[in-house]
Amino acid sequence: MHDDDNSSKQTIAQLPTELMCRIFLFVRWAYETDSGLIPYSKACLQWIKACSHVSQHWRRIAVNYPMLWTNPPLHLPTLTGVMLQRSGTASLSFTLDLDYTLTSVIRTVTERGPWVRSLEIWCSRPRRFRTFVNALPANLTILEELFINHGRRPYPNSRSGFDDDGRKVHISDGQLFPLLALRKIILNHVNISWNSQIFGATVTTLSIVNVSRSAQFNVEEFRSMLGCMPNLTDLCISNACRLGETSMNGRRGVCLAKLNTIYVGSSPDEIGFVFNNIETSSTLASVILFFDNSDNVNPASIDLQLNRPLATLSHPCWTRGIGQGTGVVSFSQGAINDGDYDFAMSLSSQPAPFSFAVSIKPGLHDHEQVLAKNRYIMEVLFGQLHCSNLYAMSLNANLDIPSDTLATTLGTLQHLTVVYVCGPCAHSLLEALHWGYNGTNIFSTSDYVPFPALQYLRLTNHTFDDWLDRSPMSLEELRMCLGRRRAWDVAINTLHLENCYHKVPGELFERRELLPEEVTSLGDLVDNIDWDYEDI
Repeated sequence: MHDDDNSSKQTIAQLPTELMCRIFLFVRWAYETDSGLIPYSKACLQWIKACSHVSQHWRRIAVNYPMLWTNPPLHLPTLTGVMLQRSGTASLSFTLDLDYTLTSVIRTVTERGPWVRSLEIWCSRPRRFRTFVNALPANLTILEELFINHGRRPYPNSRSGFDDDGRKVHISDGQLFPLLALRKIILNHVNISWNSQIFGATVTTLSIVNVSRSAQFNVEEFRSMLGCMPNLTDLCISNACRLGETSMNGRRGVCLAKLNTIYVGSSPDEIGFVFNNIETSSTLASVILFFDNSDNVNPASIDLQLNRPLATLSHPCWTRGIGQGTGVVSFSQGAINDGDYDFAMSLSSQPAPFSFAVSIKPGLHDHEQVLAKNRYIMEVLFGQLHCSNLYAMSLNANLDIPSDTLATTLGTLQHLTVVYVCGPCAHSLLEALHWGYNGTNIFSTSDYVPFPALQYLRLTNHTFDDWLDRSPMSLEELRMCLGRRRAWDVAINTLHLENCYHKVPGELFERRELLPEEVTSLGDLVDNIDWDYEDI
């Protein structure tokens, strides 16, 4: 074993320096990604050990590769100094949690101004935040990304922000100066002067979320701010507009010719506010409407806030732009009615393939009424509107749709290739795979094969039950269905089982993870199969 270890180290030592540096960067990225689950300083120490203790050759390269040391952990002053020394003049990225970062370390950061490329600030104490912002140097000449988050960093079991207006962070006009290289601005629970000098022509990404009511921008401030950023490609606005006014005397909106993605919430009024005050080109690739904490959102109420219907406004954008990428209209955390689906499809019924995501907040309604309503919605969505070019569909855990409705709507679409399904819909979809167009079971005589183009199926949070008299919940019935699809040349290429379980016989609520042999028994019926579980 010892000889094998030495052989491995010698093999690693023979790698080209450039390749080893790429490995270092990958290892660093992996540990930084995991730092959301474990303390960041511990993650950083782990990857430093990984880069330092493999071999002396590995260590020499790591120490002399500045890009490895550009995101030092500010919880450990000694380590911070060492990493800053090794980083040389490479651009730096700092994540500051002002609730826990020592004043001396903050001073160190401000002294490194000319080398700071990315600055992420978390703070739940407004006074401490103002002290830090006032101490920022005027020489942040290469700063490209600025993240300001009022709240504690989202460690496990901690809050990520405050909803209380009185505790939001305030930035006065004089606290931030022109940042000539700034490309990305993300402000969360932050009140800022809307004529601030940070909103400049170099900015391509702007996200403003959760502004105090007293500090929200009006139409004139919004238009003036956007006018300073003609190169915007991504815009996110949520809970930031002073509602009650939607446009300025019929004037055209601010021209944002390069805008690619718009993410708007949290109400029809705010959607109207934003869309009435911007003009986009025909290359817009994605419009995401996010109704946050709203009930019975109706597109008619949106149109009332617009100078022209939103569907008409956005339709040309989708016609040409959606072919460049994936278009998504996502209604999330809102009780959806049939009008909303009409509205969504008026945006999405395009010649090019597109995807559609449905996410519905559960309500305290009679189950049969919910099924009846969902049945009607799906028939309107995929029946009357002839959504023939749907490529991908995502159905969430709270959407309970009858299986025969899925079979006669989604099941008839000739281009539906990818399906993500979770919870009750997983059961309904499996049942729909057994149905024919005429409503008969697929095991009887039928010329129709539902979901003829389905290639990728992902089931999440589904429990197979061989003891319950409902065929789709049985693994054996799934095998039979997959076998028939392969025999009819409509085989599913990839089956992904995520958090899927098997009911324990004779136990009411007990379940177990699928056994490897149970999963592999499906392997000869699909080309690719994989499964995974989250820790519960």
